[in-house]
Amino acid sequence: MKIPNFPVPVVNETYASAIARHLARTAGSKARHLRHLSLWHSQPNTIAPHNSHNLCALMPNGHPWADNPEYLINHNTLVPMCLYFAPKSRREKVVTEITSKLSRPNSMLGLSVIAGRSIRPPLNAKHCSICVQNDLDIFGFSVAYRQHQPSFVKICTIHNQVLSSNCVNCFPNKPSEFWRMAGVCSCKIPNTPPVLNKCSPSDFESWLWLARQVDYILADRSTKQDDHQLHLDLALRERGFQLPNGHIDRKKIDLEIIDKFGYGILCELDMFSDPSKESSKTLQFSKSSRANTANYIPNAMQMLLLTRAARDSILDLEERPAPMISPAQTVSLTYVPRTHLTCLTEQVIREALKKNHYKIEPTATSLNITSSKLRGELCHFQISLPISAQIIKKIGADKLGTTLELLKNGYDRVYISKKLEISIYTIRSIELANPSLHCNRHLARFARHQTTNRTKYLRLCAQHPSTSLNELRKKSPTCVAWLERYDKEWLQQQPRGKGRPRLAKVNLAKRERMDSIATERIITTVREELSKLTRPIKLSKTRLLLAGNISINYNSENMLARFPNAFAAAELHTESKDMFYKRLIKWTLTEHKKTGKNLSQYTLSRLTSISPSNIKQLKVFIFDLAQELGIHIATGSILN
Repeated sequence: MKIPNFPVPVVNETYASAIARHLARTAGSKARHLRHLSLWHSQPNTIAPHNSHNLCALMPNGHPWADNPEYLINHNTLVPMCLYFAPKSRREKVVTEITSKLSRPNSMLGLSVIAGRSIRPPLNAKHCSICVQNDLDIFGFSVAYRQHQPSFVKICTIHNQVLSSNCVNCFPNKPSEFWRMAGVCSCKIPNTPPVLNKCSPSDFESWLWLARQVDYILADRSTKQDDHQLHLDLALRERGFQLPNGHIDRKKIDLEIIDKFGYGILCELDMFSDPSKESSKTLQFSKSSRANTANYIPNAMQMLLLTRAARDSILDLEERPAPMISPAQTVSLTYVPRTHLTCLTEQVIREALKKNHYKIEPTATSLNITSSKLRGELCHFQISLPISAQIIKKIGADKLGTTLELLKNGYDRVYISKKLEISIYTIRSIELANPSLHCNRHLARFARHQTTNRTKYLRLCAQHPSTSLNELRKKSPTCVAWLERYDKEWLQQQPRGKGRPRLAKVNLAKRERMDSIATERIITTVREELSKLTRPIKLSKTRLLLAGNISINYNSENMLARFPNAFAAAELHTESKDMFYKRLIKWTLTEHKKTGKNLSQYTLSRLTSISPSNIKQLKVFIFDLAQELGIHIATGSILN
């Protein structure tokens, strides 16, 4: 049934504020009304209502929310701010899921603990005292605005005043009382503390900058779906935060953000992993703020910090038109696509080497690639670099010849470095002087691995002549896997066994004898357990089968066929939980009688290690047994 005269929300009013106005002017139990609105299990500080579809279905005709949950999500929640830096496909998918039935916005928005703490509003809503007074004069009621609610917003941008929280003296205890209007309090002297203590003018400007960016985001009514994170990535690169290899310089960005905001504000925003170390210069960015992929929603607060490092305002990101990139492609803040790198050809590399006097590091910097990438391209194009006279003089002719011989035989650089006590950089320089060594080293290493694995395989076949390939794979998985991948033809030519031969005939007499022996062992174990005077142990099926030297895999049809009588005896003598508890309680009461003390539920639970709930279920049996043994039960005990 639709709700008549439901309050119409003011521009940028939170949905919780509109619902609080409805509860304030409607008679009856608030809990009952919240159940009717499908909001009993949600709190007013959630990003969006859990059941927005059901809530909008109750709105009267003509109401902005009537059968239009998208309007509620886009105009009266913080979802647009959370999705502002997300890719277009992710934004559309999340909004569709949130507006569906029985949705969970926090999980669909990907809000982790850090993201939820930085974006999710506090349970005690915030307000501006001047805004509340103006709303009372204009509308006759107070309004909680959504741009004031993010936890990192401390200042009202309209009046440049620090926000205040609702009264803390009358902070509600019931869940239904959390839904209250902004600034409304029944106390004679309300206690509405400011959310920001005294701060320096520079800190005040930083808090004001963050609040203005939230206003810009929530005031954006444009229908275009720009990739704002792509604009931010390009802005960071234009500002000079790009490394020579095309990656983003995270350390330089961290220093810039610390310089812009200051250490105190970033500590309050939980941007340091260890706030006690004031010398720390590394910020704690979440994974979602580093990679612009369809699976992650960037943390809006952290993306705003990155925005200030690149631009003066978030509006400046849209001044430059986005490049022509297909929607499937994304630009990462950490990893750069290969299209951003220089197209390397043999002629380009030779000219760069000549210009930089055949030095690796300067050449790699001029080509905007890493030194390891340049070495790989030199080997690919068979470009040789002469060995410097300094290296020859340093290691000597003997070590140089030994190094060349080891490289030709396919030995690893680390092995050569440890054996000859020379650096890996020197070995790479020797390789670059003769590019064919790179290919020869790989071929020699392949031949050495081939010989080693073939020898190992033949030795396994000699040790296990009738073993199949599957069984050999279990004995030496790495050897067989290498041969199957790189030397398959040779492996197929090798003769191998057909596996274990089948038994000619089952020895039924021997099987029956083993079954009878296992059955006798099980029965003997049961008799010994029931007749012993020490603390009982449960007769489980596993214990009985192990006593009969039978595998505990009792689902195997083969084992059931080999030991039918033993399995039947184990099933017959297996104790249930109640049977074991009664046997254990009987032994415990017999031992407790010797002490002459009264019996209580706590004492019995401690002695038997049985939970009080199970003892309560057996209290009739315990009472009768205690009367039979002459044990007095403590007064007031549940066992009476």
